[in-house]
Amino acid sequence: VYYIARRNATAPEDAFLPGEFLTGFFSQDIINSNTAKFAEWEKPMKIKITSDSTCDLSPELLRENDIELFPLFINKGDEASADIFAHVAAGGALCSTAAVPVGVFHDRFAELAKEYDAVFHVNIGSGFSASHQNAVLAAEDLPNVYVIDSRNLSTGQGHVVLEACRLAKTATDPEEMYRQLNAFA
Repeated sequence: VYYIARRNATAPEDAFLPGEFLTGFFSQDIINSNTAKFAEWEKPMKIKITSDSTCDLSPELLRENDIELFPLFINKGDEASADIFAHVAAGGALCSTAAVPVGVFHDRFAELAKEYDAVFHVNIGSGFSASHQNAVLAAEDLPNVYVIDSRNLSTGQGHVVLEACRLAKTATDPEEMYRQLNAFA
């Protein structure tokens, strides 16, 4: 079945439907050209999913889903580190976290925005950290970067990240994916 686009078609709904009466002669080149247009319209987008290190996903899930993490820094008195596990294993005292700086988010988002059709960052809940607000500020001038407030931390946040991965596999509209993820969170 070939879908042949009407002159100046800009979307699949502008096509003649199968069985619709067509007059005139259509060359194979025209049919192939319009078939390629429809394949492009229906093609899922190239979407990158990022999160922060509080999502508690296993290294296997991160690798399988190509999820990139931004580490929240751990304050250990006067010292900051990205590796809380080594600190705890060494018998370190209780720590506090420091949000990912706006500049760190912006620099990486800008790189990813050039490489992908859309970037979705699922952040620790805004009620737990300033990291979410920093990500929002960093994405302000990047129209294809979407920041999701998971409203969670730990495995709750990880669940939202995995939902983003699931949606990204077939997404053709980033605004719709953004609405779905916000509703999910």
